[in-house]
This record gives sequence, C-alpha cells and structure tokens, in this order.
Amino acid sequence: MNLGIQATGTIHSIKDLYEGDTWRSIRFTLRVENDRNPDYPHYMEFELGNKPDSEYDNAGDFAKYRKIGDEISVEANVTGNVWQKGDKPEMTFNKLKAWKIEKADNEEPEQDEEEPEEAPSFPDDEDDVPF
Repeated sequence: MNLGIQATGTIHSIKDLYEGDTWRSIRFTLRVENDRNPDYPHYMEFELGNKPDSEYDNAGDFAKYRKIGDEISVEANVTGNVWQKGDKPEMTFNKLKAWKIEKADNEEPEQDEEEPEEAPSFPDDEDDVPF
C-alpha cells in the first residue's frame, strides 16, 4: 500500500545536496499554513532524490532552481522504518519522499461571465414529430 500526501506551502529551508556514487538527494522544509490556528504553521521536511538509473537530476535541479521563500506544491510518498539496537527501545523513522514538485498556483482561474445559450425552442404542434 502506498501512502501519499500533498502539501502546498513556502520553502522554509533547503539543506545541502547529498551525493553518492550513483545517487543524489536533497532535503527541504516546507512551511504549510495551519487553517485552524494561523499563529502555528506546520513544518514538513521532504526528501527528493534520484534513482541510480535516472537520466534526470531532480535533486540537482531543485538546488539550482528553487530558493527559500518560493511557494510550491509537493506530492510525496510516506515511508517508515523501525530500528532497535540491543535492548534499547524501538524507534520509528518516517520520511516524506517527494516525487512531484510544482510552482504553487495561488491565482484562481478566471471564470467566463458569458450567459448560457438559450435552449432551442420546439414547436408545440405534436404532428411535426419526424418518427
């Protein structure tokens, strides 16, 4: 089962680009407004990475083209792992792995103010029925 999340907000911070032999990833924090209590916004950390065989450099492009203060919309998968060392208590780690990022569209679409066409009128004479 895939768990997904969609969030729109402002980029609060961008961490350094992490690089391995065959991968790159970057983490960023999104500030999402809290509709119930505007004084306390939510902060969510997302990770964006590249698969080893990908021809696209998502993480590198994010670092190059996005900046703190940009308003974006993010779609991500939620993943989680459990870790335990020895007889210490078990710990759970969750990640938000971004897979789609777009510039936020805060403008409402324009609505046409045209009046609807009038419905065609039909003659009252029932004898004009073609069947």
